[in-house]
Amino acid sequence: MIEERFDSRTLAAMSAALDHVCADALHGEEHATRKRVARQIIRCAKSGRTTLIELTEAGQQAVVKLGARQDSRPPLAPAALGLQQRQIRMRVAIIIVLLAFLIAVGVYAYEGLMVPNAPVPTYGVVAFTVGVVVLAVVGVGLMGLLFYSSRHGYDEPPHIKR
Repeated sequence: MIEERFDSRTLAAMSAALDHVCADALHGEEHATRKRVARQIIRCAKSGRTTLIELTEAGQQAVVKLGARQDSRPPLAPAALGLQQRQIRMRVAIIIVLLAFLIAVGVYAYEGLMVPNAPVPTYGVVAFTVGVVVLAVVGVGLMGLLFYSSRHGYDEPPHIKR
């Protein structure tokens, strides 16, 4: 049913929005409340608004219509903000470690090229450097395109509207 209409990323966002909204609702654990919120989230997703924020807002509107809102917390709870900060710190740490590896490999390659008994001519060092830079630029560019297409839904199978 629903699994056929939406891709996996949208289904995951819908589920997370439903859980987040119902956790804040006064009777969010009750079937009738969850059903009403879920219907509103499904309508939102059918209209093409499939980000977590948009789905959460649609669910919150359903709760407001029910009059079952327990408190007026912001859309993201403090625990979620703490999680985001930890994720950012982890990414920075990973980038630092990868840059350290890149520098170590560069130093190792430079030392290997500068062997005293068999010096590499200047044009060889220049050609090697240009090759490595072009390879890195192409690799980073292709990976960037891969992430862009994945995050913007270009890798999903086509959806036929009936």
